[in-house]
Amino acid sequence: MSFSFIHTSDLHLDCPFDGLGSIPADLGDVLRQATFTAFDRLVDLCIEKKTAFLLVAGDIYNSEDKSLRAQLKFRNGLAKLSDAGIASYVVFGNHDPTSGWSASLDWPAKVHIYHSKSVETHEACCGDIPVAMISGVSYPKKDVRNNLAAQFPKRDGSLFSIGLLHCSCGLSGGLHEPYAACDLSDLSRDYDYWALGHVHSRSVLQQSIPTVVYPGNPQGLNPKETGPRGCYLVQVDDNNEAHLEFVETDSVRWFWEDVSVEGVSREQDILDALGQKLNEVRSRASRPALVRWNLTGRTPLHRMLSQSDFITDLVDSLRETEFASSDEMVWVESIRNMTRPIIDIEERRRSEDFTGDFVRLVQSVRGSREELAKLEEVLMPVLAQSDASKYLPPPSEVQILAWLEEAELHGLDELIGDGGGEQ
Repeated sequence: MSFSFIHTSDLHLDCPFDGLGSIPADLGDVLRQATFTAFDRLVDLCIEKKTAFLLVAGDIYNSEDKSLRAQLKFRNGLAKLSDAGIASYVVFGNHDPTSGWSASLDWPAKVHIYHSKSVETHEACCGDIPVAMISGVSYPKKDVRNNLAAQFPKRDGSLFSIGLLHCSCGLSGGLHEPYAACDLSDLSRDYDYWALGHVHSRSVLQQSIPTVVYPGNPQGLNPKETGPRGCYLVQVDDNNEAHLEFVETDSVRWFWEDVSVEGVSREQDILDALGQKLNEVRSRASRPALVRWNLTGRTPLHRMLSQSDFITDLVDSLRETEFASSDEMVWVESIRNMTRPIIDIEERRRSEDFTGDFVRLVQSVRGSREELAKLEEVLMPVLAQSDASKYLPPPSEVQILAWLEEAELHGLDELIGDGGGEQ
């Protein structure tokens, strides 16, 4: 029979929002409750959609010594689901391993918490009808480096088969530690669905046979976790095929974007550009939002923007607008000046000084295939290093020319300083 379930992970209940500085009291209240609000929305979604069960793939809490407040919030939410006839299946991850402190709480009958000694399998029902077999395992400690996916048993029977696991699947460095690292090939094809946790950005690694999904976290926790956050509502049809729908649950949203002020020559133009951006963010977020902006591009106002007082006044002005006082406020958390001064390269090329020599040298390399080949030879030992080769394929001549242009502008910026290049 067809049925549905919710797949979530990385709730990080009671996680603080650090490093924000001064914020309005009403936004502060929203932030303090943000992870709890997202969890409430998950619970309400399960009830609204009449799902068969909820899957939680680890990192429910933010640390091994989880707060009592967070534990009670989680237990009470699952109790609400249990009262509605909805079961919950929960594994713990690297942030909340079973070795950490936990309060001795009574859990509702329909809550199934997986232990860390070995993989367990539970039968899930829709009403009284068995619909799925769910296998999972929790972390015994934070630093789990062995391949837990390899421990999952073969499929037993014809019911929809789910693997519930907190792990790093196919990741090579970056934002997430390689806990319980595995590859897609380690996730058994005997299973219909792998409900993964650990990665905070949602990702469907494989659509089917099996379906492999990271739902991301239900609430962005810092400026790097931008954009919509939520969970997956999974509908399983009569053929045991999973159909995914992403549902937003975040109560406050992060935006961190570039705002081009290329060629802008008046302070009012910068205010207008940021005002327009505020409108766009407010429309896209449809909830309280915190924004970080990078001002980019070459502008004759670069020297002015480099003055810290100017940026501070700009931020304060934007915070005082109507957007900072509405229910769907857009709070300008910070603005970074990443603009560069206007540089007339042709004028610099004609100058009889070191800067002119530098620009003419770059021009001679750009116009000679022999010199470009020498430059590629210089770059190859760097690009051949393991860390670089993961992200940069062997460069084409077009790519080398693009790098040369960037290097020329960067070199000029260093040679002439912040203001010397303005024409």
